[in-house]
Amino acid sequence: MPDITAPDLNAVITEAEKALREGAYVAVGLGVLAFQRTQVRRRELAEQLGGDRIGQQLNEVAGQVGTNVAAARAHVVELVKAVDEWTVPGRHQLDEQLDAVAGRLPEPARDVLHTVRGAVAGSEARLRAAVGLR
Repeated sequence: MPDITAPDLNAVITEAEKALREGAYVAVGLGVLAFQRTQVRRRELAEQLGGDRIGQQLNEVAGQVGTNVAAARAHVVELVKAVDEWTVPGRHQLDEQLDAVAGRLPEPARDVLHTVRGAVAGSEARLRAAVGLR
């Protein structure tokens, strides 16, 4: 088993948390920008063409874009849930191994391990909340 120190583990968790949060922000931001751009273009075309029928069609297209953005967001959420489910067995195995190690440690070292595990659990909770998992 590789030797991972507490600061390295916290740094990895923090970086993963930042990366997932930024990725979610980028995905949502791109969807919003695409929807807004579609709305602006729809208005421009409606003014140029001046037809109600074309305006209705453009409204339908704008609605479809909004639906597609919502569907893309749902896919991202499902992907995050799948990754979470995939990592559960590894997290449980790691917890079991840490429990076994903690039982053999002297009291001060056990306290340090407990503190590190608490920090990791807090980071995991923040990460899960950031991506919509509980």
